[in-house]
Amino acid sequence: MTEVFQKYRIIILVLSLIMLAAITWLVFSKQNTHKVPTRGVFITSKINMN
Repeated sequence: MTEVFQKYRIIILVLSLIMLAAITWLVFSKQNTHKVPTRGVFITSKINMN
């Protein structure tokens, strides 16, 4: 088994970096900062306290 890792070390390293980049891209692309939340408290104006 260690012979396989030694023989294909560069290929395994490149493939793992590509997979890591793809997972990172998927995580950051799913975060939409411009989306309005479906639940929550919305404060539309300040309360006038006289």
